[in-house]
Amino acid sequence: MATTTQAEWIRTMNQLPDDDLVVLAYSPQLSGEPVWLAVYEGETDTWRWIDGSACTSPITHWMHMPEPPGGN
Repeated sequence: MATTTQAEWIRTMNQLPDDDLVVLAYSPQLSGEPVWLAVYEGETDTWRWIDGSACTSPITHWMHMPEPPGGN
């Protein structure tokens, strides 16, 4: 049986990602799909969705992108 490693959600109040690093971002105020790809811009203290638009709902958690599947 294979084992899996699960990435951990990080609270934005505890730690922010490095600038311009694509991460999974969680915003509980978004209905339907609360998890999206986003980038944090430390210089301006803002979050942007991967398409470049501003995140207008608060991001409460983020996590690093998972490793792609390997092997076969």
